[in-house]
Amino acid sequence: MCGTLGSGGAAVTPVASPPVAPSPEPEINVEAGPPAAFSAESAFDPDRRLCPDDACIGVIGINNKCGVCGRQG
Repeated sequence: MCGTLGSGGAAVTPVASPPVAPSPEPEINVEAGPPAAFSAESAFDPDRRLCPDDACIGVIGINNKCGVCGRQG
């Protein structure tokens, strides 16, 4: 038998807590466009070079080295 004994020796059944209401979804204004930080000019650099190591996700920097693993590009 599951449960605990109360002060009088009778079994006490645990009570479940009430369900938690989900938080409301944030509203997204589709007509506003992307945030200023993601402007077309700064979102993608067409001259970037990816690290030659296929296991790395870095980009070759101005020092001709990968910013993640340091491999020469």
